Amino acid sequence: MLTPEVVKTVAAYMLAELASQKLTVCVLPDGRGSSRGVRCVIVSNPDWYSRLCQQYVSKRRTRYTRPRTFIKRIRTLEALNTISTAGLNSRFVYHERLADAIAWFVETRGVPQPIEQQTNQPLGLNGEGF
Repeated sequence: MLTPEVVKTVAAYMLAELASQKLTVCVLPDGRGSSRGVRCVIVSNPDWYSRLCQQYVSKRRTRYTRPRTFIKRIRTLEALNTISTAGLNSRFVYHERLADAIAWFVETRGVPQPIEQQTNQPLGLNGEGF
């Protein structure tokens, strides 16, 4: 069982990781002269987020060939922000979903160091505020 402080620390780390990493692809020419290109991944989603999305796949048929997920990035960011400040609350669906992701994160990576609160003061050459 994870303590509330560990859950908050991991949620803050996951929030920072998800906010800084978003799937980015580019299209490269395929070299065969066709008008279609080859997609190349530049930045990928965090592994825990990809795993979370794979767990909640929609069964609806759509025009897309790849399965769609119930997980929405903005809702995940909001839930992680709430968890990192107030802790888990089982009344919220995303908190329940993220509880498993937080446990998996700790199991695979361990507990990260707490993220320092950023200040809005500019830093001088020696790293101290003016």
